[in-house]
Amino acid sequence: MKNKESWIKAIVIAVVLAFTIRTHIFVPIVVAGESMMPTLKNHECIILNKFCTKINDIYRFDIVFFHATKEKDYIKIIKKIMNIIFLKS
Repeated sequence: MKNKESWIKAIVIAVVLAFTIRTHIFVPIVVAGESMMPTLKNHECIILNKFCTKINDIYRFDIVFFHATKEKDYIKIIKKIMNIIFLKS
């Protein structure tokens, strides 16, 4: 009986850990289209780090992923960094 409980506990911990990692840290993405050639090819599967942009800035040539709409996601390479200054009125 104790062996069965330890297996159930291990499976529950593994599922919770996998869900947390998949939701908040890493996300698998399939590249759609050839606009990222030669860096990323069409139908190539990549894993993006969601946590990295929360602790670091985005720099030139970084690959970013964002939701354009509920149906469409975009993956882009940062080619230019422009400083935008917002002045309070």
